Amino acid sequence: QGASGSPPGERVRIYSAGYVFGRSGWGTERPFANESFYSLRFGRGRQIHGHHDHMSLTYYARGRELLVDSGHTGYEHTTYRAFLKSPEAHNVLTMPGVRFDGGATTTLARSAVGSRGAFYEMSDTAYAGLTRRRSVYISHSPHVVAVFDRASGATRYRQLWHLAIATARDGSTRLWLFQVPLPGQQLPAGSTQVVRGQTNPYQGWVSRQPLQRVKAPVVTMTRTGRSAAMLTLIAAARPGARVTRHLTTRADGWYRLEVRIGSARAVFLVSPGGFIRRG
Repeated sequence: QGASGSPPGERVRIYSAGYVFGRSGWGTERPFANESFYSLRFGRGRQIHGHHDHMSLTYYARGRELLVDSGHTGYEHTTYRAFLKSPEAHNVLTMPGVRFDGGATTTLARSAVGSRGAFYEMSDTAYAGLTRRRSVYISHSPHVVAVFDRASGATRYRQLWHLAIATARDGSTRLWLFQVPLPGQQLPAGSTQVVRGQTNPYQGWVSRQPLQRVKAPVVTMTRTGRSAAMLTLIAAARPGARVTRHLTTRADGWYRLEVRIGSARAVFLVSPGGFIRRG
């Protein structure tokens, strides 16, 4: 935890097998406990012990887990184990009612790692050959993540955000999740929900070890229509800090998203094609 030794020379590593692991730093520019960590999944379809977790994001910031994987409970043949292996147990965009192909490959289309954060874009056709794209920008300071999901060809689209068991809120940290409507979009009433401990179908559970099942909150964000473009903001802040966001469209067609967390400020520029960078 930064108390001794030499810090590694890299903050991010991308593995061709389909994994991205990244950190904001090693405690050299801020206290070690204030660093953030994230993971992303891409690559070949599920193999052997794998889960259908492609495009999933996990996130740790401000000294605690925030977005988590639903875990592993062992190898019994149950509907609960089937849930844990499914996309619905991970932080992804799903297309309810559309056939899912677990053998489909997810491509890391582009990435850009900088001093203030990192950008990644993934794409696949796992849902009945329909294209699904996810762009992610992880900001190092303040602790903010912007996710831009796009898909078409279905009738319903649902983002899932699995939170830590004790909820992503305690005496030191509060997690904010916002749907940010793009120009011309209106968010339907009830499009953001929280599910916990549901059994038919399973949703809102975490298994930290074999034979364990613990109720945990899941935030669902749903859209309907022939296509979906969902911009989501994830922010970790101290309790009491005011979090605001403001989206405008620039003359060149890019979206400008300004985020304020207390006195901290971050600007993200998002292209209609899915590239995200700091402004």
